[in-house]
Amino acid sequence: MGREIRRVPANWEHPKRINPCNNKKEFRPMYQRGFKEAYADFEKELKRWYQEYEAFENGKIFNYKDKIYSKQNGNTYEDWAGEPPLQPNPYDYMSIGDWYQLFEDVSEGTPLSPPFKTKEELIEWLIHNDDYWGNRWTRKQAEGIIKAGSTPSGLLVNGRSYWGKEVAGYYNEKDKEIK
Repeated sequence: MGREIRRVPANWEHPKRINPCNNKKEFRPMYQRGFKEAYADFEKELKRWYQEYEAFENGKIFNYKDKIYSKQNGNTYEDWAGEPPLQPNPYDYMSIGDWYQLFEDVSEGTPLSPPFKTKEELIEWLIHNDDYWGNRWTRKQAEGIIKAGSTPSGLLVNGRSYWGKEVAGYYNEKDKEIK
C-alpha cells in the first residue's frame, strides 16, 4: 500500500462519485485490472467455496487453530468460511492504457496526478506541483517511483520513519535511465 504508477488510457478522466458522508464529489476508488480477469477469479473462488461447502455438508471437519468446525458441532459452513464471494462490479475496474499517472493504492486506487503521455512529463509535473494529497516530490523521488513503479506509504528503519516519497528516492544510483 502506498503510491504507484499506473498506465491509463490517453487523456484519462478518472470517474468521480458523491461521498454520502459529506456530499462532496471525489475520485471513485478503482482497481487496475480487467473486469474479465476479476470475474474469472470470482468464478474460481465461488466454485472452490461451493466445493468446500458440499464437503462440509457431507461431514468434512475444518480445524482453525484447534477450533473445530463441523456440521456435527452445530456449525454452518459460513461460520468457517464466511459468506460466498461477491460478484465483482464492472465499475470498480479501470482499463490499462499507454499514458502514466500517479495513484495512491491504500484504497483500490485514486489518482494523485493528472495523466501524462510520457514518464518525463509526469516527473516534471511532480517536481513542480503538489500532488492531489499536497505532496511535492524532488526530482530524485519522482525518478525513483517512475523507475520502481511503486513505493510503500512509509517505512520504519532503525527507529526512523520515512514517507513513501522519501523511499522512492532510494533507487539504484548506477542506473539512472528511466525506461
